[in-house]
Amino acid sequence: MKIYIVLGFLGSGKTTFLKKMLNDLVSFSKVAVIINEFGNVSIDSQELKRKEVELKEITGGSVFCACKYDKFVSMLMELHSRDIDAIVVESSGFSNPTSLHKIINELKESGYDFDPYYISVIDSVKFLKLRKTLVLIDNQIKYSNLILINKIDLVEKDELLCIEETVRGINPYAAMLQTVNCDIEINKILKSLRSNDLDDFSYVDRKNVDFSSLGLKLKENLELSLAEKLLNKISDRIFRAKGYVKSTDGLYLLEVSSGIVTRHQRESGQGDFVILYSTEIIGKKEIIEVLSEIIE
Repeated sequence: MKIYIVLGFLGSGKTTFLKKMLNDLVSFSKVAVIINEFGNVSIDSQELKRKEVELKEITGGSVFCACKYDKFVSMLMELHSRDIDAIVVESSGFSNPTSLHKIINELKESGYDFDPYYISVIDSVKFLKLRKTLVLIDNQIKYSNLILINKIDLVEKDELLCIEETVRGINPYAAMLQTVNCDIEINKILKSLRSNDLDDFSYVDRKNVDFSSLGLKLKENLELSLAEKLLNKISDRIFRAKGYVKSTDGLYLLEVSSGIVTRHQRESGQGDFVILYSTEIIGKKEIIEVLSEIIE
């Protein structure tokens, strides 16, 4: 059974890629999805929900850490016993996959025929800066069978060339594609992927920054322009923000990614507005103070 593990730091475009991936996969396969959110609220499960796909959620931590190990393994074992062709795992943006091959190998030794494929989505805007401190960025790339250098429309050609050279230096074997909004021929690409011998990889040892998650209740009937204005004040100091806003103009999914605030109109959706940040860059108190006008 194939397992597609979708990696990528916060805001790189994983959810956009998954939507397109699932649209292709469900046309010829029975698919289950495990969604992993670092925070306690899963916005992506609402964005990816569809009748052809069974969704399972793991929130409040990475599937690759010990705190979620048992739950993740149990889900894989359960899905393996079902009439399913493939499992897609959307990892949290903080996931470091260096231990996942151990989980897969242990299950294989117990008779589970899992065949893992790793797909990394890279945010061209923030990649070069992020990898200076985040060990997980390099390790996500090292494990990948397919690397999507996304958001190429937002960077200059010289920077894009530098990104390509850096990625190739980390992993010279994976298929690598440049994309805008993760727009690729997904079905064709997935069929051509080759497995990796994960045991051949060495791991990068570099200091990681600490991450925190903050869930906020936003007021109803907000002026979207006010929410966007306040989020822009902290957009370059947080890693990611996402949540539904009931505004005077209707329901919207409001996001902060690559330092840019965007809105997407939706017919349904609920839950806290989740902000992912590092206390080394900005404190919880300051975030709340800046956004106080729109918080309940």
